Amino acid sequence: MMVLLVAWAAWAGTCPERSTSLAVASAEAVATSRSQGDAAGVSAHGAELSRLIVCMERGPDAHESAVIHRGMAIVSATAGEVGLATRSFRAARLHEPGWSPPPALAPPGSELMSTWTSTAGARGALAPLPERELVWVIDGAPLGAVAEDRAFVAQLYTERGEVVWSRYAHRVSDVEGAPTRGPKRGGWVGLTLGGLTVSALGGALTAASLASGGAWVSAAGAAETEEAWESAAAGYRRASVGVAMGESVVAAGMIATGAGAVALVSLRH
Repeated sequence: MMVLLVAWAAWAGTCPERSTSLAVASAEAVATSRSQGDAAGVSAHGAELSRLIVCMERGPDAHESAVIHRGMAIVSATAGEVGLATRSFRAARLHEPGWSPPPALAPPGSELMSTWTSTAGARGALAPLPERELVWVIDGAPLGAVAEDRAFVAQLYTERGEVVWSRYAHRVSDVEGAPTRGPKRGGWVGLTLGGLTVSALGGALTAASLASGGAWVSAAGAAETEEAWESAAAGYRRASVGVAMGESVVAAGMIATGAGAVALVSLRH
């Protein structure tokens, strides 16, 4: 049970800060690194971009979607994944069809420019998204299907407008593992309150055991026979076990309280 609580806390703490703007800034940093010929920078900012997309608190607008897709296209192209880069560039072109790569980013005749140029054309056939109890939002718009030949930013919203899941996907199969329903706030509230209650009970057990142990120590000091001393010593040992148990209960309660509190804070952002 304790291991499970720690796992819940880790899940809730995956995104200490939720920000779509940070993801967009990271995508821009990818393009800057590529323009400067910094392949290591592209890789580093690309890894950061993937992580920040997971933590987006809202859907991107058209311009932000284009920037994110261009960033992901550059990451894929730099890694030699031309097919994935093509999918991302197609998505970027959909949102900003008038944009074209500056020469510093994609010199004429370069593979990156060729990849971009190849994305002009008709939209691919639509593929339905997997059914969920939550609302699919694709590149900032509620949709039930996506073009088969384009990448997309996939998010799941509750009916209250809360983002509960966010990923970058190159194809529909990439989102098959998305959750079927959103987290229940009531469960985390119960875990938090339950943890506080358990901690209080553990504290009471510890205090009572310490008091009992003190009484047995006094009894041992006042014992006039060996039998009385042995009885007092046995009582002290039982009290020591009670103290250890109480401390363990307090620790378990604190873990439960922490897991619930972290999750509730995470769900608010």
